[in-house]
Amino acid sequence: MKMSKENNAATKVKKGAASLYVVIFTTLLLGVITLSFIRIILSETTQTSNTDLSQSAYDSALAGVEDAKVAILRYHDCLSGRATNDCSRIISAMQKGIESQSCDVVRDTLGRTANTTDGKQEVIIQESSTGSDNGGNKSTSLLQAYTCVKIAEELEDYRSTISNNFRTRILPLRTSRINDVNYITFKWYSNINGSASSLNYLPNSDSRFYFPSNNSKYSPPVVSVEFIQAGNSFRPNEDFNVPSGSKTNRAEAFLYPVSSGGINSISADSFAKTGNKMTDDSGTGGNSNRLYKITCDGFNNGREFACETTIYLPQPINGNRSNNAAFLRVDLPYGDPITDFAVQMYDYAGNEIKFEGVQASIDSTGRANDLYRRIESRVELVDVYYPYPEFAIQSDGTSGNDAIIKDFYSTWNCWYSNNGAYDSCPNNSK
Repeated sequence: MKMSKENNAATKVKKGAASLYVVIFTTLLLGVITLSFIRIILSETTQTSNTDLSQSAYDSALAGVEDAKVAILRYHDCLSGRATNDCSRIISAMQKGIESQSCDVVRDTLGRTANTTDGKQEVIIQESSTGSDNGGNKSTSLLQAYTCVKIAEELEDYRSTISNNFRTRILPLRTSRINDVNYITFKWYSNINGSASSLNYLPNSDSRFYFPSNNSKYSPPVVSVEFIQAGNSFRPNEDFNVPSGSKTNRAEAFLYPVSSGGINSISADSFAKTGNKMTDDSGTGGNSNRLYKITCDGFNNGREFACETTIYLPQPINGNRSNNAAFLRVDLPYGDPITDFAVQMYDYAGNEIKFEGVQASIDSTGRANDLYRRIESRVELVDVYYPYPEFAIQSDGTSGNDAIIKDFYSTWNCWYSNNGAYDSCPNNSK
């Protein structure tokens, strides 16, 4: 009887210990789950806060860009005589700021009130002291400001974008050293337009050209680059469309991107002959206004643009190249895909020549609390959206130099863009 009672007591002790272990492990498990949820909540809260601050800092930088546009507009209005109010101060502040690359050029030009934070002067973005965000905090809690805005009007390159909506850009080759310009580099289709994983090229064939198709919308596109210039004396009816030897006032190259088997530069002599429809590259007949196959290296080795070529510029007919009379027309013949491009100028020694008064570069840094964002924007200083006639043709005769001689290529790879969607052509059938 005594043994039975002892066994029962031992059994109860074991059951109590097992229950204690279950409670301990359950408590630990619930604790881990609770801490995990707390960590997730804190992480999401921090990420949301950082996202809000980042967007607010970006908005502050954009506010600096918009103020810079206003400053540039007032500055050029004063230079052109369209404005007279306070122009002496505006011109002086802008020119000193650009020359010294001052962070305060916009503030000084527009006369904005400066606020000192951590020993630095900045322009506070106007915020409402009564409004609130979704969390009930006043909007002034973000402490938005732009801290540094720099402006430059002499740039190493010209950058823009061509697309189905804006196929053509008229770019002035404006520089005080216009007669020193020997060649340009032309780059197109940036890593924003496409990626290395989706990049492909138009087929390369010795006997025919293939133009864009529905399955090649991620290919660098065919582009045309036209060079227009004038000498000291200029006769529109004699000097514009007919080259004189290796000299010409107008030349145009159609650039056809391939992955291999193409070229990387176009000589001045070959480029000049493209303006003459009656001669080939040898000058003995045929048509030299043809496609140039350009070998593209893609985005290898950190390249920003998939395609690049060097174009040597011919000399003008009659005298030296006239300043303010040299232009580059960049065109996207087939309208798609959207394409960024960049142009740089070089002299005979291979030194870079800067563009002057064609584009302005705005480098703006914005702040929200202790988080900063920096952006760079380009502003056109000339009208690059000039409505250039793209589809006009005229002839005064049917033979000799008045005849129109044109080669046409046909392709089964026909497609068109319809509100961003790529469709096959209606009559694209074999």
